[in-house]
Amino acid sequence: MLLRNVATLCLVGGVICGSAIPSFAADAANTKDGFALISQMYVKQLTKALTLTEEQQKKAKAICDNEAARMRVIDSKEELDLNQKTELKVAAKKETAEKLKEILTPEQKIQFEVLQAKTSRKKPAPAAPPKP
Repeated sequence: MLLRNVATLCLVGGVICGSAIPSFAADAANTKDGFALISQMYVKQLTKALTLTEEQQKKAKAICDNEAARMRVIDSKEELDLNQKTELKVAAKKETAEKLKEILTPEQKIQFEVLQAKTSRKKPAPAAPPKP
């Protein structure tokens, strides 16, 4: 079910954005690991957005593959409830972001932080009330 949802998301996202993401939809049908697929897509997106070098791409792939492995382990822990799993996944994502920043140039770090802010699910803080 997860793979079907990932494949659909990739296909729809690719059509809406006009990107090369639909190629990953076919990959989803050939893999049993949605986390690995997401990791692959993320590295590709970072490469395009930040103009990563080949060396940075290799390091980013290793970092993201490690995160995918952690996500699989978290998902497999039946003793954890949904909230606990979510907390662990959020922590893993934060650690991954910090590790990715370590391989970036100062300019790329700024771009990366801008990308993170744009894709953050957090709502912006409420504006301060106007002064009388």
